[in-house]
Parts: sequence; structure tokens; C-alpha cells
Amino acid sequence: MTLCKGYVCIFIAQKSIFIKDIFTQGLRWTFLANIFGAGLNLVKFILLTQFLSTQDFALVAISSVFVGIASMLQESGINTLLIQKKIISKEFLSASLGWNLIFGFLLFFLLLMLFLPAHLIYPFEGLWLVWCFHSTVLLINGLFIPYKVWSQRELKFDQLAISDLIGVGLGFIVCMILAVNEFGAIALVLGWIAQYFFAGFSILLFAKSSISWVGIFRFQHIKAELIQSLDFWSERIISNLVGAIDVLLFGTLLGADFLGIYEVFKRIILRLINIISISVEKVVFPLMCQAQSAPNKLGQYYWQALSIVLFLTLPISIGSYFFPETILSIFGTEWQDQEQSFQFIAIFSLFHVLLNPVDVLYAAIGKISIWRNLNMVFLGVFFIYLFIPDDYILSTFLLMWFLFTAYTYLFALRQIIACSLLAIGQYILSPLLISILVATLVKQLLPASENFVFLSLFLFGILYLVFMLVFHSSIMNMVKNLVIFGEQENGEK
Repeated sequence: MTLCKGYVCIFIAQKSIFIKDIFTQGLRWTFLANIFGAGLNLVKFILLTQFLSTQDFALVAISSVFVGIASMLQESGINTLLIQKKIISKEFLSASLGWNLIFGFLLFFLLLMLFLPAHLIYPFEGLWLVWCFHSTVLLINGLFIPYKVWSQRELKFDQLAISDLIGVGLGFIVCMILAVNEFGAIALVLGWIAQYFFAGFSILLFAKSSISWVGIFRFQHIKAELIQSLDFWSERIISNLVGAIDVLLFGTLLGADFLGIYEVFKRIILRLINIISISVEKVVFPLMCQAQSAPNKLGQYYWQALSIVLFLTLPISIGSYFFPETILSIFGTEWQDQEQSFQFIAIFSLFHVLLNPVDVLYAAIGKISIWRNLNMVFLGVFFIYLFIPDDYILSTFLLMWFLFTAYTYLFALRQIIACSLLAIGQYILSPLLISILVATLVKQLLPASENFVFLSLFLFGILYLVFMLVFHSSIMNMVKNLVIFGEQENGEK
């Protein structure tokens, strides 16, 4: 009860340093960039369904798994420690730049070697070309990631947001021009390459004046940190394999056509949700690192971050499940009979919402090995799919994610953030039940006809805000404080 009262007070307090300064300002900038990116991503994939085949999307899905894991390895390890360490020597700073360049080349060539075993499992035509182009993202990251991490360490969220806006906008233009000219899956990959390059080059221009690289790369300057990074890297590999197990399984068990459809729906729903989650995590991670020795404050940061994510993402998950025809009506005619696949993604996205902040919490307190071990056990359980009939693959997949999520909150987090049934009910179950209730009410009020397709989704959004205002005023006060702070800041200027 004390935790609940403290949580409400922190949200309501107008003078709260956490809300009015670092957290609020960081969220506003980060949301600006990432919601803009999510909107363009939604438009891009809807438009690409007119130019790309399901096979093209399947190629991108497979290459994205391996490139995504390699990119996570680049961003974690030494770069995570660069944020965590209180004192950074100039020698370590320069060595980290050299290491990122070398590591980018190593990962690039490693992925090229991994193509052959991957192609034996996924013999999709055209995968090699997509794989090679997509892997060049690692070379770009190796050059620009240190500047991005330094801006995050210094809480320069405005610089990060502007660079992301530039990258997403130019990447979208490149992708659509190439797609119209029938470049197929390569159009999407080259669009991402352009996005990473322009975003990275922009943050380099922003950050180079506040960071100085001296000397040359010397291994001994980062040797201890590299050893310490092994925990981060092992966790990243395991947890990202778990996060990508859906693509790996469906690609082999259900075929390229289903995987292509699944990839499009996942990019639209899950990617939008993950962008919101990542926006919050980028802001809360440095704060958690600073509060790792204060368990009460650490718990407050975690629950606040999860509450914001749930408030913003529940309408996406629940709305997509109850009103799939609204979004599918925008697609081409061959996509409109895929309502069940769309609803499957909507349910699956709920588990990602709940689990996304967990690895950030463990990383902030230096106990990422706990999260790695949990994911290793979970990954091993997936071998049961070798014995499951095709008709039960999707339902069993959701059941396993539900059990893993429940175990994480009931047992794995209790020792860190005092996770209790009361907290779970207040922060998770209550807003979830409210959103389901509102969606059910709208379905009853408006019949399922073409005349009410978009009206039903609009009514769902309005009623969701009303119900949240009545039953979860703490979250609404937090959103209000964000807006008020923005207005006050503009007035002062």
C-alpha cells in the first residue's frame, strides 16, 4: 500500500524533479521522434503491400533476425557500460570508438559466414542478396553508435530525437522510390541502410563538439570492460533469439507465404508498440542506473515506465484484436482475409509490452545474467514444437509466452521491485480489463458493417480515455503534467 501511495504522489506532484525535468523532457523528445517513425513505418508497410510479395517480406523477416541480434550486440556490452560508468577516462573513450569500428567489421563478416547454414534451413530464393545488403547496417553502426551512446549518457534527448527524425524521413523516401521501381525486398533493406546512415551522421555532427577522442585504440584500455561485457552479450543473444523465435519457427513450420504475412502484421502492430516501449526505456535506463542502490526509487521508475507504456500501447493491442477489419481495409484485397493472423499478433504484442522493460531493469542494476538464464530456459522449452501438430502451433505459442510472462512477474522480479499481486492488479490487470471492457462495449453499440468501421475505432479511443481518466487518474495526471510542462517551457522561451 505504501508503494501504491508513493506512486500516485510522484505522478501528481507538480514540483517533482523526476517528472518535470529529466523524465518529462526526455519522454517528450523521444516520443516525438519515435511516434513519427512509427507513423511512417505504418504507412510504409501498408504501401509496400502494393509492390512487394509475401516472399519478399519473408526474406526481410529472416535477415532481420540475425542482423537484429548483431545490432543488439553492438549497442550493448561496452556501450552499455559507457552509460553506466560514473567516471569515463579519455583512454577508455577513445578505445571504445576503435572497438566499435572493429566489432562492426567482425560482425559483418560473421553474418556472411552464417548465411550458408541459415540458407540450408530457409532455402528462400533471393535471400543471399537481401542478407548481404542488410548486413552492411553493422558497418554503419560501428561508426556512429559511440556518438549516439554518448548523447544518451549526457541526456541529450533532443539531439537523439532530431537525428532519428532525419534518418526515418530520408529512409522512407529512399525505400518508397526503390519500391515503385520494382526493387522488391532490396527496396526495404536499402531504405533501412539510408535511415541508419543519415541518423548516425546527424548525431555525429551534434555530438562531436562535446566529445573528444584522443590517442589510438589500445586493447588494454577496455580489456576489463570487454570481459564484463560477456554477460551483456550472452543475454542479448539469448533474449533476442527468444524474441525472434516466432519468425524462426513459422518460417520452417508454416512456410514463406505465412511468414511474409506474419512479418507485415508484426511490423505494423508489434513494431509500433516496441517503438513506444523503447522510447520510455531510453529515458528510464540512465535514471535506473543512477538509482540502482535505492530499491524504492528503482521500483518507482520501473512501475512508472510500465504504466506509461501500457497506457499508450493497450489501445493498439486491444483495438487491433477487436477491430481488425479497420486496419485491413486499407490493405490490398489479398490481405483482407487475414483477420485471424492479425488478431494473433495483437494478442502476442501484449507479452512484449509487459516483458520489454524487464531486461532494461536487470541491465541497469548489473544483474543481466538473471534475465539471460530465464531466457535460456524458455528457449530450451521451444524444442517441444518438434512434436506439436501444425494445428496447435499458434495456440501453444501464445500459451508458452503467457506462462513465461506470469513467471517473470510473480517470481523473477519480486526480489528487486517488491512485485506483489496488488501491484500487478493495479498496474497491469486493471488497465487491461478496462481496455477490454471498452472494446466490448463499442462492439455491442456499433454493428460490424462498413459504415461503422472507422467510427467504431474512434469511439473506442474516446471511451478508453474517459475510462482511464475515471479509474486511473494517476496515469492521466502524468500525461497532463507532460503537456503542462511543454506549455510552460514554451512560455518561458
